[in-house]
Amino acid sequence: MSETAKVLASYGPKGSRVRVILHDEATVRAEWYEGPKGAKRRRVKEWPATGAGKAEAKAWAKMFSEARTLPAAPDRATLRTLFERYARAEFEHLRPATQRLYSEHWRYWERMWGREFEAERTTLDMVDEFRVALTKRGLSVTLIGKAITTIKQVYRWGRMRGHLPSNPIGDYRYKVAKDKRPKPVPEYSDAEFRAIMATYDPADGRTWRAYVGLSLCGWQGVRENAAVHLQWADIDWDGNLITWRARYDKMGREWTQPMRSQTREALATAKFHRERLGYTGPWVLMGGNSLSKRDGSYSPDALIKCLRTAEKRARVKYIKGRGPHGLRRLLAGDVHAATGNAVLAMRSIGDTDIRMANRYILERDEEVRAAFDAVDKRRNGATAIDTGEVSDE
Repeated sequence: MSETAKVLASYGPKGSRVRVILHDEATVRAEWYEGPKGAKRRRVKEWPATGAGKAEAKAWAKMFSEARTLPAAPDRATLRTLFERYARAEFEHLRPATQRLYSEHWRYWERMWGREFEAERTTLDMVDEFRVALTKRGLSVTLIGKAITTIKQVYRWGRMRGHLPSNPIGDYRYKVAKDKRPKPVPEYSDAEFRAIMATYDPADGRTWRAYVGLSLCGWQGVRENAAVHLQWADIDWDGNLITWRARYDKMGREWTQPMRSQTREALATAKFHRERLGYTGPWVLMGGNSLSKRDGSYSPDALIKCLRTAEKRARVKYIKGRGPHGLRRLLAGDVHAATGNAVLAMRSIGDTDIRMANRYILERDEEVRAAFDAVDKRRNGATAIDTGEVSDE
């Protein structure tokens, strides 16, 4: 702490004290030390030096001090040890992307309260504070909700495995006001998809990868990671089927899908360029220079970039977060419109969770308009019969 810093409040006994100081004209800080004796490290948390910021800093420091100075018990799990135990037990069953996501969520939690904080001392109020902190950082309500879900999951696991005597945040409910709930990302329209595809020439050696990759996303409804990792061995030309490998599927399962005629044409394009380049590797979309991944496949990020470029050329409105998922939603919506079967619509894009239908199958204005027209036609027809002229004869 600076010698000139003004102490606004101090909480806790000597050795584990939490001080609130006026760090400078613009910043209020809570400062404390944690770690073993002789190797303690200073930790800080900051707020703006406003009246509200000072009040919030004092309230946080008081609550934090009370939580960290509760009587300690032997062998109680800290935040760090709890997550390490969870990772050892559960990460083997999780995909690498999920492991990274859970680890990132837990890092948010540890930075808030400290790695050495004893997990069983956690309170519901601390989760509220955590939520407020993530909101101030600009995270979306969706990301905040996922982070809180991960934290609750780890605590629940710790209680079930006996690492915690209870689950102190088991009753926490993350609620979001209706007007702040995220709206589903819209799908591309059929006209937008065709305009996007028209910007790429399948015969061009520089753009054929984008053409084929976006064809797979649009005509088959797969995610970009699956599209760029399709291998020639996964294509059954005689049976007209494509198998998507579990390793590159978000849900970690292998599944087979009928091949559409437009996809077959796009794959024929890829086969032509494979022979032209003399490529003998496994990938339908092999990388090219900076577009290559270590395994030699095309990059998902490169495909997304190509989609953005095509949007500009086709004058398709950019909508944040839409990306290849907008093409996936388009196919699900088309299948649902054609069949009226939500389960089949989700199965068509390789999703077995019917609960996701509300996110993928969106309301289409043209369908509502057609329904209104049908109602009006029926009503007008009935009126003509019921109110026909009565003859005087």
